[in-house]
Amino acid sequence: MSVLFEIQKIQRLENAEKIKIATPKDIYNIPQIQEIKDATQEHLIVITLNTKNIITSIELIGVGRIDSINIDAKDVIRPALIQASSGIIIVHNHPSGDTTPSKQDIGFTARIEDMARLFNISLLDHIVVGDGYLSMKEMGSLEYKGSFEKEKFNNETIDELKKLNSSLVSEIESKDKKISMLEKQINKYKKQISKDEELEI
Repeated sequence: MSVLFEIQKIQRLENAEKIKIATPKDIYNIPQIQEIKDATQEHLIVITLNTKNIITSIELIGVGRIDSINIDAKDVIRPALIQASSGIIIVHNHPSGDTTPSKQDIGFTARIEDMARLFNISLLDHIVVGDGYLSMKEMGSLEYKGSFEKEKFNNETIDELKKLNSSLVSEIESKDKKISMLEKQINKYKKQISKDEELEI
């Protein structure tokens, strides 16, 4: 693997190039996806999109073993909430090269779809890459079969949502503090520049 994914376990491309997604092949051709398709360990990437299906961020959520990856559903939803995105696409690789989704893949997808709907986020596709790619939407696995009724969610899922909300609040507060510090520094520099200009006059 190149430096692209080795430097950090999680990498967010906040200023991703404005790529509009129309087909699964558009996703497959993205450099970050080409980067993982031949990896010897499973990688899971979440791509967030706006209402026009333009990519707003690409995030590597985790790296697993040769035949599995352990990811919390809340970690998959998190990028979309932070980016205020309307939709997400999940991509993961099969080191074997066989892009046929496993029962675990299908179950995981249904769980993500359930949780995403609680936040009015659309799971647009789950693409498996290896020797080529497979779109779970095109194969019919994303025809919604979930139990989108809040009362049917178990305590574990509710606890996950509470933790996710708390984590996001902390993350937003931290960003707000950084923005506030930057604004103070900018105002300080502006005042200094103004004083320097007065001295020159």
